[in-house]
Amino acid sequence: MYDGNVAGYTPLRLWLSSGMRAVDHAIEMLYHAGASETPHRLLSLATTHELFNLLPKSKANPDDLDLRQRLQVVAFGSLFSITFGGGLGLSHSMGKSHIFHGIWS
Repeated sequence: MYDGNVAGYTPLRLWLSSGMRAVDHAIEMLYHAGASETPHRLLSLATTHELFNLLPKSKANPDDLDLRQRLQVVAFGSLFSITFGGGLGLSHSMGKSHIFHGIWS
């Protein structure tokens, strides 16, 4: 469900960090071996461009609910190619190992 009114309740710090995670996903999809086809690469590039454009605007105006809804749709685009088999990229592996290391140590 993409609804800027609901997203408006997300604290700004969580909202922006989730947006940066979407940037990470978009870049990983750009270099994913299964996403080497032109449409997937174009989607990854467009998603990355939109995230870099919209996230600073959202930070400057966190109450703009239409902007939050646009970011929700763009974030979906960052994961569109995730249906490919296999792992994602290096940053995913590093992030998960760091998270799990912190939990278990």
